[in-house]
Amino acid sequence: MKLLDIMTSPWMIRMERLREIQALYLATMRGDKVEFDEIEARIAKAVGETDVRDTYEVIDGVAVIEIAGVITKRSSFFSFFFGGAASQEIAMKIRDALDNGAVKAILLNIDSPGGTVDGTQDLAELIHQSRGIKPIVSYTDGMMASAAYYIGAAAGAVYISGDTADIGSIGVVMTHLDYSKADEMHGYKETDIYAGKYKRIVSGNRPLSDEGRNYLQEQVDYVYSVFVQDVARYRGVSVDEALEMADGKIFIGKQAIEAGLVDGVSAFDRLVQRMAAGEAVTAKSRKLSGKETIMDLKELKEKHSELYTQVLEEGSAAGRQEGEDKAKDALEAAASDAAAKAIEAERKRIIDIKALAIPGHEDLIEQMISDGTSAAEAAIKLIQAENALRAQKAEEFAAGGPKPVVEAETSTVDGKPERVEKDPRAEVDRRVKAKMKENDKLTYRQGLNAVLKEDPELAAEYEGRK
Repeated sequence: MKLLDIMTSPWMIRMERLREIQALYLATMRGDKVEFDEIEARIAKAVGETDVRDTYEVIDGVAVIEIAGVITKRSSFFSFFFGGAASQEIAMKIRDALDNGAVKAILLNIDSPGGTVDGTQDLAELIHQSRGIKPIVSYTDGMMASAAYYIGAAAGAVYISGDTADIGSIGVVMTHLDYSKADEMHGYKETDIYAGKYKRIVSGNRPLSDEGRNYLQEQVDYVYSVFVQDVARYRGVSVDEALEMADGKIFIGKQAIEAGLVDGVSAFDRLVQRMAAGEAVTAKSRKLSGKETIMDLKELKEKHSELYTQVLEEGSAAGRQEGEDKAKDALEAAASDAAAKAIEAERKRIIDIKALAIPGHEDLIEQMISDGTSAAEAAIKLIQAENALRAQKAEEFAAGGPKPVVEAETSTVDGKPERVEKDPRAEVDRRVKAKMKENDKLTYRQGLNAVLKEDPELAAEYEGRK
């Protein structure tokens, strides 16, 4: 991370911690000597010489991956000074744990105020897409704020230690530094030579203009909207519900459970024991959508022949011992119990597959539910499909990208204007800004709420429900 990025990049972090971080930059500007190159070299050497499996602990088959301190994209002098975590290294540990035959579940042990925007979404998406391969749970006994919550929310469930854990702070912050007065005091003046209106619209060589402030606000608002939408998707709630917990507020202990950010309270050792025992630790907010499968004996025989045969054999043995009447009752009871178990297994398979849903792959999800694909196989197929889609988009981009959609001016259907498909995020953003222009006291969040309530169909597209 470059020193200037510390001051000017957007952050998902608690403000008081950002102030501490920025103090390092200001100290460097005053001339305090910091051997960054030496620190970077030492970090790179240490990382290169370390076996990944030596960097996380496995307890009874549960890989415990620590995420502590300020989160940055990669290890740097920043990690050295503040004891932070690097999202790229966390991702490397998760991938290794997924491949590790000794690991059957992953626990993300988080204690972090947040960190940089860069790298956070990629790590969160890896967690979200992988939680169907092996159970992944996030946990904190201290703080899971901002970018740290972004990452933690992507897990299959979120747990806290008790009533004092700090959760939330969902928001984005960016700082502009005007050092023109400091330059003047040192007897020199910098002049920017540039081309392009927005190339230097925000410059540290002069005070921030209204136009520059609006430019930065647009960037922060956009990142915030992405943050909120992803949290809604990870937690299985609507964007409106996510916005209620995304005003930058810190929720403490059970407040976070009531707000929907957290699924429960557990001691660390007890949570590890539950995961090691194979107990399902899932988010309470997620429900099975659609019709549940009701399985009769015929379907049980076709789909679970071994279980059906076992039921018959057990029933026959009971009949020989206790008579034909009792055998009939035992067979029916055993078949009913077996059917209930099979129904529950099928129901869990559907829940697990639906929890893996990625916008744009709804047809694949329904196909895998219908053809009996397991949750683990579904996760792999979804990742492959998403990678193929991203590769296709990359090829389209390299070839000049898809042509923009142009709204029809007079096209109508049954006397009503025909709806022209367009990017829902861009359309929502355009409408929100139009409302803010009409009412300069309206915040971006208030405008977003208004737009989504006015147009339910657009809201469904924006939230990935259509």
